[in-house]
This record gives sequence, C-alpha cells and structure tokens, in this order.
Amino acid sequence: FAADADAAAEDRAAEEAVLQQSPAPVQEAAKPGDEPGTEEASTPAPADLPAGEEESAVYEIALGPAPEQAAGEAQEQESTARALMLPQGLPSGAEGLVIEISITTEDPEQGRSAVESLAYRNGLEVAGEEENGVTVLEMTVPLHLQRNIIEQLRGIGFVTAETVSDPELGEKVNELSRRQEELRQQQGELNALLASGGSVAERQEWEEELARIQGELETIQEEIGQLEQELPPAVVRIIFTQ
Repeated sequence: FAADADAAAEDRAAEEAVLQQSPAPVQEAAKPGDEPGTEEASTPAPADLPAGEEESAVYEIALGPAPEQAAGEAQEQESTARALMLPQGLPSGAEGLVIEISITTEDPEQGRSAVESLAYRNGLEVAGEEENGVTVLEMTVPLHLQRNIIEQLRGIGFVTAETVSDPELGEKVNELSRRQEELRQQQGELNALLASGGSVAERQEWEEELARIQGELETIQEEIGQLEQELPPAVVRIIFTQ
C-alpha cells in the first residue's frame, strides 16, 4: 500500500507541473479607438415624475391659458364686429340702401363660400376682408333681387343683428317683392287649372283672374323699375363671427 501511495503522489506532482507550464489565456486584441479598462457608458433613464404630478403638468399646459385666451379672442371679435356695423337709424339719402347682416357660424370660411355661391348663381360679385377673426363680405344687389338674397343669407347661420340704412325704403322694396312672389305663385296655379280642362264657366273665371293678376304684376314691376332708376343698387354687407 505504501508503494501505491507514493505512485499517486508522483502523478499529482507531474500534473501540477504541466499546468504551471501551460500558457495564460490570450486576451482579445483591443479595437482601434477602444480604451483599455473602460466600458461603454450607458445613458441614464430620465427620472419619472412622482405619481400624479405628470398628469397635473399635462393638464396645466392643456387647460391653463385656454379659457382666458378664448375669452380674449371672443371679446376682440365682438369689438371688431360692433365697429364694422352701421348705427341704428342711420339717416337715409340718395346713396341707396345699405343692409348689414351679422351672422354667427362655426366656420366663417364655409359661410364665405356659401355667400360666394349665392352671388355666382345670381350674377353678382363679392368683395371681402378679414380682421381679428371677423370676416366681412359685401355685395351690390339690384332692388328686385334684394328680398331673395336676404332670405337666403339668413339661412347660412344664426343671425344676431340686421340693420337697414333706410327702414322705410327697405320695407317698401321688401313688400313689393313679397307681393310679386305671391302673385306669380297664383299665376302658376291658375295656368295649371286651365291646362287641366274645366267647364266653360270655370275657364272664364280663371282667365279673368289671370288677367287681374297680370295687371297687378305689371304695376309692381313698374314700381320696382322706377325705384331702380332713382336709386343705385343696395349694398348688402355680411359680417361673420364665430
């Protein structure tokens, strides 16, 4: 047994000698530009806001100045619109009618397009300007188209004010046009009855009524024509605000 123990001790000594003679591990050559002994620095992550503060900051940015700014813009628009409007009871004169309509709409640009389309369909021209978010358009309208144009303008948005430089003349033109429209409607109905037949007595009655209506229409047309000779076309101004 002593001989075996000595042999084992000799084997272990030989193995240790071999290990001591083995070369050390080869380190990977450094790449150009690398500094020995350093590691790539990592960018620190931004610190999170404490719970609740992040949402608070967002709401302060989004909602803080908005009400004051919106109120200021609304006051500025109202002030501009008032400055552009005619005073009530403006003295009449030979310059003709001036009609102003103030309209509130969500989209003044869309309102402007509607006015331009209306003018185009009636062979009219539109001039316009914009100041402090208030859009002002102006049309020159013959008296015989005045009622029709005004009625269609009222349908574009919410009318907040309507001013006429000469209320008496404006009402006269409006009444003549209203009566003219009414008579033309009756004229169309009577013509339809005559086309459908009817007895001799009925046809005679319809024809007499048609003649009366035609005479009244001619009288109204003469009155409107006389006014158009004496006065220039009406100036219609449309003031759009949001």
